[in-house]
Amino acid sequence: MIWKEYSGKYLKDHRVSSVSIMAAAFVSSLFISFITTLFYNMWVDSVRRAAEKGGDWQAGAQPSLLTGFYFVIMCMVCLSMALVLYHAFVMGADERMHQLGILQTVGATPGQIRACLLQEALALSLLPVLAGIAAGVGAAALFLHMANSISRTLGMKAAYLTYHPLLFLLSLGICVLTVGAAGGRAAMQLSRVNPLDAVMGGREKPVRQVKSFRLFSKIWGVEGELARKSLYARRKAFRASSLSLTLSFMVFSLFLNFWVLSGLSTKYTYFERYKDTWDLMAAVKEESGGMPPGLLGDIRSLSGVTRCIRYEKAEGYTWLEEGMLSEELRKAGGLESLKNTGIQKLDGRYRIKVSMVILDQDSFQEFLEETGLDSSVTEVTVNRIWDNVNSHFRARAYLPFISAVDDPVTVAVDEGNGMGEPGDRGSIQLHTGAYTNQVPDLREEYPDFSLVHIMPEQIYEEKAGNRVPGEVYYQIKAVSDEAVPKLEESVRRLMDGKMDYELENRQTEEAYEMNVRRGYQLIMGSLCGLLALVGIANVYANTLGGLYMRKREFARYLSVGVTPGGLARILAMEACIVGIRPILPSIPVNIGFVIFTVRQSRFTFSDYLSVIPLKPLALFWGAILVFVGMAYWTAGRRTGNINIVEGMRDDTMI
Repeated sequence: MIWKEYSGKYLKDHRVSSVSIMAAAFVSSLFISFITTLFYNMWVDSVRRAAEKGGDWQAGAQPSLLTGFYFVIMCMVCLSMALVLYHAFVMGADERMHQLGILQTVGATPGQIRACLLQEALALSLLPVLAGIAAGVGAAALFLHMANSISRTLGMKAAYLTYHPLLFLLSLGICVLTVGAAGGRAAMQLSRVNPLDAVMGGREKPVRQVKSFRLFSKIWGVEGELARKSLYARRKAFRASSLSLTLSFMVFSLFLNFWVLSGLSTKYTYFERYKDTWDLMAAVKEESGGMPPGLLGDIRSLSGVTRCIRYEKAEGYTWLEEGMLSEELRKAGGLESLKNTGIQKLDGRYRIKVSMVILDQDSFQEFLEETGLDSSVTEVTVNRIWDNVNSHFRARAYLPFISAVDDPVTVAVDEGNGMGEPGDRGSIQLHTGAYTNQVPDLREEYPDFSLVHIMPEQIYEEKAGNRVPGEVYYQIKAVSDEAVPKLEESVRRLMDGKMDYELENRQTEEAYEMNVRRGYQLIMGSLCGLLALVGIANVYANTLGGLYMRKREFARYLSVGVTPGGLARILAMEACIVGIRPILPSIPVNIGFVIFTVRQSRFTFSDYLSVIPLKPLALFWGAILVFVGMAYWTAGRRTGNINIVEGMRDDTMI
């Protein structure tokens, strides 16, 4: 009866006041549907990949950590969305507290009021929930499309969107429960209001304690203080918008700061570090019969090539006596004084990893010239170990690793029995002809706590006669960046159909890295934008839907001499306060995060200032300011011609 005579007519005549509830329901269902669809497709994809690999797909179908992670994430989303919906419901019903009080005085019981408000909440949320579920599926499809564009470049199989009818029922059920919990809690609270207090208007109660905002009055005059006190008096109504806008801006700013610092690390440790080292890198699968003859010469003869190095890599383990360590290392406390070396000690001996780099003869001779060693040397040991106690990874300081010895070092070419003894592939004898602290100019990250041994391929062939064929690398440097694309085509024509190879392009990798980062920024910005949408919708509802309740406030201002222009300035200052408020708590949080991350990453603050993400943050904040300003501008146009007598009149039943 109440629904037919009151609720239906009220919702039809006051659509603006329902915007906040509908927007909150839409965004809540969008998040819930997106997360549910995404996790379901991750589970389906893991089962499909397990079946394709010939594994036990039924084992992949069992509950796993993914299921537990989904449950935790969904609980967090539902709780946060229920909080937003709850404040939206309370704010919407609180605006008509006077009318609810009249219903109670004519005989409506608290149970009927509670049922009425809950019915209104479900009616307002039904269509937004359905639209949000569909939008969530679309967002998941867009996310998978962007993920597939990345995975295809990596040679991975694409994932396909899968949607089951039960998934729709699950999403709908979770959304309805979330809306019902939030609406039911708000209805229960409002139904307990004393009828006399409700008839008095609820929101027109005098504020017992109003803070003094002297700073606003000194800077912006009376209008500034009135705007700040008005927002303070209605702070509960703006709680959902403040929470949504603050969280969205804080999460987005933290993500951007983390992302630019991560990109800075990648730039310094990879792209900038190896920019002058390589342009193309070909990894050729070595066949049992050996490499194609003349391939190195053919590559070097291509137009646009300034340098081409052919090299292989091999690893092994050896044992060093404590007396073989260098005097400098022993004075520093030995290997035990260094942190996280991964070196084992047994019976007074150290198990040391040996990384062997096998160069072509010409490149090996160039390496000898660069290091100032005699051209007759056949093997070189890079005699250094990182002193990670007295230096950090951005500016490594090294100590000599071993003392000069004439005896050969026996190296097991694989782990064998796991303790560095020769395995099925046997061992080789390494003879050190010279020591150096320099490494070849290759696109390689040399281990910090191992011996690096450099030799030409002829010597290695003599020492490792039964080695297993692996990969041979051709590191190519072009005459200029402009010549790289054409040179890549020439290298591919040279290798296509003749061998199994993979070719990397530094420029392509760098561009790919930038595209991936832009994609992640777009995705994160979209998610934060959806969260901000709840707050913006709440601001619209407060400014437009709340105009009916603020008529008396504006009429009082006019009655004491405030001009319509003064009202406009009050609304403009309110808009500025609402728009600026989200960034204030984000500033100290981001400053602390940046200081901690910069120090941990061993960057300088000038490095961070060179990549500070001011533009995307300014655009995000500017969008918030624009939408908040539009809401208050619309409200200002509607309050421009308020009649003082009409505004001061008591509310009546509509």
